[in-house]
Amino acid sequence: MDEEIYLHGISAQTDLYDSRYILRVFESILKSGELLSLRLQGIGKNSKRIGFNGLDYISLCDYEKRNLHFPDKISANSYTGYILYSLSLAFPKDKLDVIEPIKIEIPRRNYRYYFKEMEKYGMSENERYTDLADEAQVKDRIPLSLMNGITIPVDKIYRIHYDRERYGYAIMKEVLKIEKLLAKYHYNVPIYDINTMESLQDGANIKRLVKEYYKK
Repeated sequence: MDEEIYLHGISAQTDLYDSRYILRVFESILKSGELLSLRLQGIGKNSKRIGFNGLDYISLCDYEKRNLHFPDKISANSYTGYILYSLSLAFPKDKLDVIEPIKIEIPRRNYRYYFKEMEKYGMSENERYTDLADEAQVKDRIPLSLMNGITIPVDKIYRIHYDRERYGYAIMKEVLKIEKLLAKYHYNVPIYDINTMESLQDGANIKRLVKEYYKK
């Protein structure tokens, strides 16, 4: 897959891939036909979900900057913090009008202080801010007609629960579920493993990836 893409992870609450929840969110996005900001999803300023992207902006990971981190920052950038654990939607960089947020770091005296500061900066009407070195933002909405791929983390799906053969079967089953949802809403885009960008619509690729991941 072309590296000149932005990625939007739809759910990364833990370091495990929650298939049932992720696919439910994924279908709701496909059904709407676009990625929407929190405000356009009907979520107001009293939400606990407000961060640096605020109510009117959608956060994206610049895939070409996935190896960038602030030198003295302990926490992950958006790629390692969100994309590597989730199903993500990919968009060509030349199709989106993005905003490059101002990079800042907030002292983490405690999490309550940190999240209050995030919300304050996120609700700014004049400038956009982030503490993630690889983040970009888009205002209001992104039509899914621009989507050019889906990524999932093969190494995070079920491996701890299955032997290698069942692990491979579980990956194929997950890919099939994603393909069915895409077809249901009339989208035809490829599906990739996020770590290798190998196609997951090739059974041989899946078997080889599973073998490699299972050994680790």
